[in-house]
Amino acid sequence: MNYFLRRCRYVMLLGVLAMASHGWAEELRIGFVNTDRVLKEANTAKAAQAKMDSVANAAKDTINATLENAQDATKEAADKIIDSMEAAIQSKKVTYDFARLMDGATQVSCSGFGQVMIEHM
Repeated sequence: MNYFLRRCRYVMLLGVLAMASHGWAEELRIGFVNTDRVLKEANTAKAAQAKMDSVANAAKDTINATLENAQDATKEAADKIIDSMEAAIQSKKVTYDFARLMDGATQVSCSGFGQVMIEHM
């Protein structure tokens, strides 16, 4: 029984100390740093954020310009292919499926038709 009472006293003493130390630390705010506030309000953090934003905007502008150039180049290439195909058909050097439908056409292989298209580019 004595052993049990001693244990209860120790537990109660530890509880009181824990509550007292918690209240004391909370009152003095020992060990508390609001990192979110520091990162949002510090001048160095604001400068770093501004720099990251400017770098990101520059990268976005570069990507958009590259995309526009690629779209222009794709359209130009497609136009050249279509024009050369039309010129190859007008020259009457075509594959079997076209040759049988055209008067006076010269039949060439598929790779031969490709060569004729390249000649007309």
